[in-house]
Amino acid sequence: MIDTAGNVTVLALSDNDYTLDTVGSSATLNTTVTTKNTGNISVQSSETGTAYLVHSSITVDANTTQA
Repeated sequence: MIDTAGNVTVLALSDNDYTLDTVGSSATLNTTVTTKNTGNISVQSSETGTAYLVHSSITVDANTTQA
């Protein structure tokens, strides 16, 4: 199976019970202060994963890649 982001997942043929996650995740940055590159922040998300801080001058879309 290949998702819309191009991620490939190998699925067992004997297991036909799958649920597609069609709900986007949400994240909350728990600070409103300007943080320097040595500062700390806290992020909460509705799903497990990695949060990336991106400068406000960067446009993040489906084509943005990790540096």
